[in-house]
Amino acid sequence: MSQERCLGILHDLHNAHANIADLKSRAATEAIEKNNLLQQVGHLKDEVSRLQSGVEQITQLARGVGSSIVVHLLVCLPFAFAVDPAVVA
Repeated sequence: MSQERCLGILHDLHNAHANIADLKSRAATEAIEKNNLLQQVGHLKDEVSRLQSGVEQITQLARGVGSSIVVHLLVCLPFAFAVDPAVVA
């Protein structure tokens, strides 16, 4: 094997090691980014749950207010159209 060929193989080996080190570094960086994204997803899921709970509470409150308005109208409405005999006379 010639010296030139050996130097070429050593050069290729050096490049391969550099590529492996670069890939390991990128993999570590991407693992950190993935972990950060998963944490953000968890926080967003918690926020969505909190907002859904708030919407449910508002909906229940609105139903309660709506029901009391309907009850109030059913109780008071007949009196609103009652004719006052003093006004008619």
